Amino acid sequence: MPLLLALFLLVSAPDSLGVLERSAQRERSLAPRPEKTASSALLSPFAAYSSVEAGVDGTSQKAPLFPEEGDHRLEGTLRISLLSRKDSTSAVGGKVLYSNGIKRNVLWNSTSDYFLVYPYAVADSVGGDCRREQYFFSGSYAFRKGAWHYGFAGSYRALHEWREADPRPRNIVSDLTLGLSTGFRLSSGAVLDAGVKYLRYSQSSQISFYNTRGANSSVFHLTGLGSHYARFAGSNSMATTTRYGGSGIGASLSFLGAKGWFGFFSYEMTDIVHYLPSQNETPYQEVVVREARLSGGYATQKWKVQAHVNGGFRSGLEYVLDNGNRGLVQTLMRFAMFSRLSFDAGAQGTYIAGPFLFTGGLAAEGFHAQHNYPGRVLSSAGLDSSLGASWLQGFGSWLLGVSARAEGYVPFGAQLIIPEQFTMPALTEYYTLRKERLERFRLGAGLSVKAQRRLLRSLSVYAGADCLVTNIQDNTYKLFIGLNF
Repeated sequence: MPLLLALFLLVSAPDSLGVLERSAQRERSLAPRPEKTASSALLSPFAAYSSVEAGVDGTSQKAPLFPEEGDHRLEGTLRISLLSRKDSTSAVGGKVLYSNGIKRNVLWNSTSDYFLVYPYAVADSVGGDCRREQYFFSGSYAFRKGAWHYGFAGSYRALHEWREADPRPRNIVSDLTLGLSTGFRLSSGAVLDAGVKYLRYSQSSQISFYNTRGANSSVFHLTGLGSHYARFAGSNSMATTTRYGGSGIGASLSFLGAKGWFGFFSYEMTDIVHYLPSQNETPYQEVVVREARLSGGYATQKWKVQAHVNGGFRSGLEYVLDNGNRGLVQTLMRFAMFSRLSFDAGAQGTYIAGPFLFTGGLAAEGFHAQHNYPGRVLSSAGLDSSLGASWLQGFGSWLLGVSARAEGYVPFGAQLIIPEQFTMPALTEYYTLRKERLERFRLGAGLSVKAQRRLLRSLSVYAGADCLVTNIQDNTYKLFIGLNF
């Protein structure tokens, strides 16, 4: 069905530009691109453009900063992207993604979406490889009526992760997002846009042991920075069966000036509750997340400068439960036991000179995480920098591109406070390694190449590769092939 829809849009969408011109426009345009609004397709500076792409993505890390996501990843993907303009007053956008792969040597995490539910992941003491399969669908429709415009958007994600050796987590995730936006064009030509969105999230998790001799490890319900809910450690159903459920809302404001100025602001609130299905869905942990993003700058056809400031606050609530003498555990009260503050502020610049494009950026980032009792602290800060140069040139029916980039991270320092008398030795060692890895100097170099060949005026085939290698052996690579139309 998605491929049939893509072919329908290919035939029906009028466009005066050829496929190579549209590709070059997307590669080289410096026009601001509002991406977090239901009206993105209408406000996009690009002509109709769609693609079908198959690829392989991978990472290889000798000493990963987050072993909870493994040290190697290999994933095959299929992506379909659609942008169709029926006329000057309406636009349709959509994306489809399918991925299937494996994460190797996952440690201290048996939960999907680790960075969303953190610090309240469920973990086992053995770890292992984890297979994953994911589907993602999104669509949007926006139209203009006079000076006003309106947009509607929705997306759905389904994820299945599992392990084929004891202990065997099996996680099923689904989340649904709906969005609305509206705005208007001022007499000066500037555009204002305001959007809202709603998220509904669910994850069920089951850890099984098939060994006839019994469980080969214990399951731990982590509460942050080396602490865990000792009451639920073990291998019974109360330890191995859990569920996450929650919701979130967000709002965004966008300004696209007629003379090059632009600005974006978004604020999101998400609450995720952790439940015990074996105890009549009793809640016992809760994550509260607040995130704000602000960016703005000035763009011309030849250069663009942009600055951003992002901040986040994550709070962890732990519930006090009774002894279950009535047959089921009941909630008595809850306390805020974990907090994490994060920031990211920096600036980026881009300059175009003929077929060449140059980029550079500098950003300061850091976080401070704390568990109240027993007192635990982990904090870090550093400076991120990047430089890049790319070349894009057309040769008849061909469009060729090459880009190179360098990136670095300079740590300002890290702090770790872990009370060893209240922490398992394995988790003490784990967080000691985390601190050491936060203090590493990182330097990386990347290269990407892409070749595109026009088959018809509105159809082309392309292929490419991208890789990044670093001094700490934290490397990524990607191979892809696809069709543009």
